[in-house]
Amino acid sequence: MLMPIKSEFGFGLLTIGCCPGGGGSNIWTLLLHGDLNLSMTMTFISSVAALGMMPLMLFIYGRFFLDTKRIVIPYSQIASQLCYIVVPVVIGMLIKWKWPTFAKRLVKALLRPTAFAFLFIIIGFGGYVNWPIYALLGPYPLLFPAAAALPWTGFLLSALLAFICRRSRAEILTIAIETGIQNIGIAILVLLYSMSQPEGDIGAIMPLVVSFSTPFPLLLVYVAIAIKERRCSKCCWKKTFNKSISKTVEDLEYGEEHKRSILKNESF
Repeated sequence: MLMPIKSEFGFGLLTIGCCPGGGGSNIWTLLLHGDLNLSMTMTFISSVAALGMMPLMLFIYGRFFLDTKRIVIPYSQIASQLCYIVVPVVIGMLIKWKWPTFAKRLVKALLRPTAFAFLFIIIGFGGYVNWPIYALLGPYPLLFPAAAALPWTGFLLSALLAFICRRSRAEILTIAIETGIQNIGIAILVLLYSMSQPEGDIGAIMPLVVSFSTPFPLLLVYVAIAIKERRCSKCCWKKTFNKSISKTVEDLEYGEEHKRSILKNESF
């Protein structure tokens, strides 16, 4: 009601809100120094809950947009997401148990570069491939603010609630990321199979717009963290440098005094 948009776009927005977490939330948690264990746990729990809660929520609210009997839930897609979470975690736990030193080196060498490459591919190539679709949004100026309001409000409200519950900074970031980022792939499948054409294709534009608008607050947080770390490293370097300089000066002064005392003793 706040933003009057077509029913196809409205159902697309509703479908995204009912989807479980995912879509790179674990990667963003890693880059923003969040709690990766909490992120994986929340993604797993939301995916399991989506097997029952997603059909229920779409049945309750989807009737305002279309016949609920036509709504198709991609259970196989949700189950495959659970496998994508569980299998790598089990393999990682086995490697850490059998070869702990190798696991630490592997994480240090590959994890962050792989995360950067993954996000570059998603944001860069995803934006380039979907650019013709974004160009079609000219007649619908309210789509972008409506799409951006979903993840951005999720970031803000979940972070505020976590802060009120006195969570740590890493946990606040993780909860905000997991709440704001949804699995866009599941939403697109639901829209394509539940709506007749061309309404399904029109509704599927909404998840793409949401995926385009989601990273902006996260990028701002990442830049802020990078600037803070850079300033802290400079301050630490200056403190270390000043300490080393003062220690060197003290050593030189002590050496001069020691020489004077030796010369004084020899004169006597």
